[in-house]
Amino acid sequence: MYKEIDDLIKAITEDEIFKEFCKADQLLHDEKTLALLSRHQIAQEDYMRLKAYQNSDDLVSLKENLKAINKEISNHPQIMNYYQKYYALNELLESVTKIVFADISDDISLERFVL
Repeated sequence: MYKEIDDLIKAITEDEIFKEFCKADQLLHDEKTLALLSRHQIAQEDYMRLKAYQNSDDLVSLKENLKAINKEISNHPQIMNYYQKYYALNELLESVTKIVFADISDDISLERFVL
């Protein structure tokens, strides 16, 4: 059984979808992209922290800042490429999961979690 698992892992890691995802992931590691993603995370954390405690102009300002950063992210080609490859890899892995766990148990749910 371990040989079959190793063969499956090797097949997945040699698949073009996985290789493209890895390349897209590496492209995210430049200074400008990491800075943008860091700004997004900080803005989102600030907004969520203040949202729980107050409803003020500061909150509106933070929300607008977060929207601007989100727009910048959605127009960033490397980030969008990464997400396309990420979703393609997830589809591949979902297909593999359905094949591996088919007819094992009626109690196992193979539905994808939605974030």
